[in-house]
Amino acid sequence: MQQEREAAEKTRTTRRQSWRERAEQRRKEDPEGYAEQQKQREAYREKMTDVVTDKTQFLEELDTSRMTAEELDSHNELVLRIEETWTVIQSLQQGERPSREARSKLRDNFAVLNELYTTERDYVLREVGMSLGYSDNESVEFSTYMKDIFELTSPRPPQSMMRMGHPGAGQH
Repeated sequence: MQQEREAAEKTRTTRRQSWRERAEQRRKEDPEGYAEQQKQREAYREKMTDVVTDKTQFLEELDTSRMTAEELDSHNELVLRIEETWTVIQSLQQGERPSREARSKLRDNFAVLNELYTTERDYVLREVGMSLGYSDNESVEFSTYMKDIFELTSPRPPQSMMRMGHPGAGQH
C-alpha cells in the first residue's frame, strides 16, 4: 500500500509540474494569450466573489425569526457550508493544493447545498407571501406556485429527474 501511495503521489506531483511547465511555456511563447487567460481567470474569480458575497449578505440579513427549528438549523448549516466551500475555492484560486480533507469537505458541501438552498427558498417564498397579505396556508400555496414557475422556466431538468439518475444529472 505504501508503494501505491508513493506512486500516486509521484503521479500527482508530475501532473502539477507538467501543468506549471505548460503554463510557463505558454507565458513565454504566447504572452498575449497568457495575459488574456489570466485576465479571464481574474474576471471569473471576481464574479464568483461577488456572487458569494451577495448570497452570504442576503442570508445574513434574512429575518429568521419565523423559521421553524428545522428551517433555522438548515439556514445555519447553509451559511456554514457556503463559508467552508468558499474558503476552499479561494485557496484553489490562489494556486494552493487543497488537502484530502478539504476536497472531501468540498464534495460533501456541494452534495447538500442544493437541498439547503431549496429549504431556504421555500421559507423566503412563504415570507414573501405573508408580506403580501396571504394567510399561512395561502403563503404555502404561493411558495409552491413560485417554485413551480422556477422549475418550469429553468433550463435544467427538474430536480426529481436529477435525483433519479437522469442522464446529464448534475450538469448545469
